[in-house]
Amino acid sequence: MFEWKKTEKLSQNSTEHEISIQKNLSEDMKLFYSIFENAPLIMIVVNQEGKIENINQTTSEVLGIQKEYSLGLLGGELFFPV
Repeated sequence: MFEWKKTEKLSQNSTEHEISIQKNLSEDMKLFYSIFENAPLIMIVVNQEGKIENINQTTSEVLGIQKEYSLGLLGGELFFPV
């Protein structure tokens, strides 16, 4: 019986730890997104294939392209439209 309670307590601590990690990651992502979106720099996120996953507000304003139209383009296509 003692081992079962010990295992149950470890499981509960593990679950609480996982929830804490997820909460911290969520808060970190919110902070990252806020910095990314509001940075006064051109910032572009591309995937392994070189296709645009995200651009920030400054990039949109400087290049005169809405984010929706840039997603999926190759990085160079953003600067030199085909």
